Amino acid sequence: MKKPLNSNPTTLSSCVHFCPLEAQCPYHDNGLTAGITDVRVNSPLLSFPCIQGLPPKLVGIPTMDGMEFLKVEDIIRCEGLRQFTKVHIKSEAIISSYNIGEFVRLLDPYGFFAPHKSHLINLQYLRSYHIGGTITLCDGACVPLARRRKEAFLRRIRHI
Repeated sequence: MKKPLNSNPTTLSSCVHFCPLEAQCPYHDNGLTAGITDVRVNSPLLSFPCIQGLPPKLVGIPTMDGMEFLKVEDIIRCEGLRQFTKVHIKSEAIISSYNIGEFVRLLDPYGFFAPHKSHLINLQYLRSYHIGGTITLCDGACVPLARRRKEAFLRRIRHI
């Protein structure tokens, strides 16, 4: 577990300088400071706001050329390529230097599901499920569904 910046952060202003997009962060200085004890410092994927537990609207994805900042809702799926991940968004695909496990930890709370060890999908873009074990997304991609994850997938899509 990461060590907090100071022992008792009581306001968001004490950690504003860690938020990469502080001017656009909706959580700064609006009274959402009660019970905050952990500051997101050295996060594997940059995101704002800089306080853990508050939902980020934007994620920073490291690429070979630097960082790409994407809205979480624009990400359709992530495809693991050994030590890299191909992030598919509405208009293009971005190759990230992080593995798929980092994306699973970051995006799972936002409606993403890992149907296979090398795939992560945004359930908002689900088009169809085929009994044979494949999932079709709105971009036409067919993603395999592991037999061990089928039951969890069916439980998740019942609540969409």
